[in-house]
Amino acid sequence: LQHADGHSPVLAATNPAVRVYDPAYGYEIGHIVRDGLHRMYGEHDLGEDARNVMYYLTVYNEPMLQPAEPEDVDVEGILKGIHRVAEAAAGDRPQAQLLASGVAVPWALEARELLSADWGVDAAVWSVTSWAQLRRDGLECEAAELNAAAGDDEAADRVPYVRQKLEGHPGPIVATSDFDSTQPDLIRPFLDHDFATLGADGFGFSDTRAAARRHFKIDAHSMVVRTLQLLAKRGEIDGSIPAEAARRYRLNDVNAGTSGTAGGDSLPGSGAQCQRPLCISAEMRAAASLSSGTARSANDWSTRLIGPDTEIAKGAGESGMAMAKQRTPSSCSCSSMA
Repeated sequence: LQHADGHSPVLAATNPAVRVYDPAYGYEIGHIVRDGLHRMYGEHDLGEDARNVMYYLTVYNEPMLQPAEPEDVDVEGILKGIHRVAEAAAGDRPQAQLLASGVAVPWALEARELLSADWGVDAAVWSVTSWAQLRRDGLECEAAELNAAAGDDEAADRVPYVRQKLEGHPGPIVATSDFDSTQPDLIRPFLDHDFATLGADGFGFSDTRAAARRHFKIDAHSMVVRTLQLLAKRGEIDGSIPAEAARRYRLNDVNAGTSGTAGGDSLPGSGAQCQRPLCISAEMRAAASLSSGTARSANDWSTRLIGPDTEIAKGAGESGMAMAKQRTPSSCSCSSMA
């Protein structure tokens, strides 16, 4: 992996006609695409300018677990730029807010578990589907405030959407993505929280995904240490804890990174249970095989990569699209990959 395009969504966001999204999950993409089709081709009263748009969607080639869409999914939040995917546990422990986009959302979820288990910190995780849309909304609020001061009676007082969503959620914010730190930093002016940004800045780095993310310090363990630093500055935890965490996680060692797969690696030992995204890549291979009519090949792939406890079902429709639903595997077949 050579990471050298961390600035692309930031550049795209400078064009007012481009709506930049960095979704994490398939159900987020579905709502964004549906809204885009409606804006460009549907019947609405949003004005003709709403039709003259382009959509920039990041779609990753890294296998990752795709959760089912929650029954109470926050569609408005997905479209406007932010929704919560994991709550902070209630209690008296220190709290934090972890913001991430795209492929970084699983790192934030991992960081949430580490903060709770290792350091006694409760954190919520937010999927930021669009840093750029949140910034535009914030700037529109500031423009309305200025127009109101100039005597525009129609300029209503507005609160930035991102501030509305995070209001009442205590603790510092640590924000990360697989892109330049400028991207998460787009929303900093509109929040009152202590705020730290992580990003893949610079001219690139060639290594495995996990090593590259550790090099840039945008991975789960980097989020944990940065969160602990902010909490220590606030006096909510002992000041020695961040350095202790950095030593425990070997933060300066790129070989210690674990956030992401190499795309062709295998696990030592063939009998260990595994929920790694690599195993789930068979779902995509199986779906592709079934859609092309080679169902037998799809079953071969699923047995090879996931194991025999995989249920394959062909979906309805002329397209022949298929889905592979993973049940709890009895063993991991990663090491059998060719």
